[in-house]
Amino acid sequence: MEHSTRIVYKAHSFLFLVVILSLSFSAFSAGFQISEQSGTGLGRAFAGFGIIGDDLSMAFYNPAGLTMQEGTQIQVTGFVINGESRFSNEASTQSFGLLTIPSSGGNEDGATTSLVPNLYFVMDLTPKLKYGFAVTAPYGLKTDYDREWVGRFHADESELVTVNINPSLAYKINDTFSVGVGVSAQYADATLSRALSNGPGMPEGFAEVEGDDWGYGWNIGVMYHPSTTFRTGIGYRSKIDHELDGGNNEITGVPALGGNFRASASARAVLPETIHAGVYKEFASKWGASLGFRWTRWDRFEELRIKTAGLPDDVTDESWDNVISVNVGVDYFYSDKWTFQAGYMFDETPVPDKTRTPRIPDEDRHWLAIGASFIANEKLNLDFGYTHLFIKDADLNVTVPIAGVAGTDTLVGKYEDPETNIISLQVVYKF
Repeated sequence: MEHSTRIVYKAHSFLFLVVILSLSFSAFSAGFQISEQSGTGLGRAFAGFGIIGDDLSMAFYNPAGLTMQEGTQIQVTGFVINGESRFSNEASTQSFGLLTIPSSGGNEDGATTSLVPNLYFVMDLTPKLKYGFAVTAPYGLKTDYDREWVGRFHADESELVTVNINPSLAYKINDTFSVGVGVSAQYADATLSRALSNGPGMPEGFAEVEGDDWGYGWNIGVMYHPSTTFRTGIGYRSKIDHELDGGNNEITGVPALGGNFRASASARAVLPETIHAGVYKEFASKWGASLGFRWTRWDRFEELRIKTAGLPDDVTDESWDNVISVNVGVDYFYSDKWTFQAGYMFDETPVPDKTRTPRIPDEDRHWLAIGASFIANEKLNLDFGYTHLFIKDADLNVTVPIAGVAGTDTLVGKYEDPETNIISLQVVYKF
């Protein structure tokens, strides 16, 4: 008992340390939902969503799947996400009353390279009752443009970092059904900045606001497993409300707004509920096939409203849509030590054409993925994955007030040939 308690303490201490370190990282994501919760799953484009049982990510997707695990295990995964999404200006303008002039500034790629980690811990409480602990980043984004780019009055830097701490319990009711439930404490930190205009030919100002918050939610799942070669399940994650507050935000170089000053700011963010469903079937001892479905309630993101003390609200219409993702994967059990994966996912964007902004210039995506799993010994498993995302060109035509004077900036153009590459490395250790 003392040995088990020591293992649990050390594992949780390690996970909390990584929580602190991971606050520096975020992803350039679809919408701003992060799919990357499983290194093994990346190789099959996440088909099955947590019911296959070959790693510990069911603690995120469907906690009922934890009943497939035995003993005490810890899993560490890192994803490197590299995006490209270059904006090409077509006919952007600024308007000041009756005066309309072409917008100045160059084209720019706001995509970045990011690291996304996640960690899982699982142990037996009884032969039928399992405990899981997950540290994940379910939402995040990072776009960062040059200060002189043509769309600087719309967006300079946009960053959202989330860290979700999620303990859970799973219970195997019988040989056919398992259930699981968890609770979440989620930290969110956001930074938004843009240029401010003082009129034609005048020096420009700049505004940056930052806020953070803790929010709370829950997740639940059920799995049907009538045999060792077939299972299906569904998991639900609740919405989490955040009121992002920051008290030392800087606004500079705009005489009409008071010159240089600092002010408190806040913005409400509702990170939406999701449903993950999966089916898995093994064939002829060498093959496995999986299907997955995800629904995300993005219609909660109606607007981005930033409230800054002493200034009018900065409001951006978003009007996002609810979306689905569907995926299919295959596993080939080459030997006792090696398994190879491949998969495809269609990932629908929540962003309507009419409200697309340079902060999140999103479009539909097609994922093609491959991966490999290696059993090094009875205690150590290694997983490798690679995915390429083919993304549609994204048209942009959006107008915003330019804050320092009475005027508007209309950004017109296209994000051409956007794409993303993702690689992952995962380690699972069994105590």
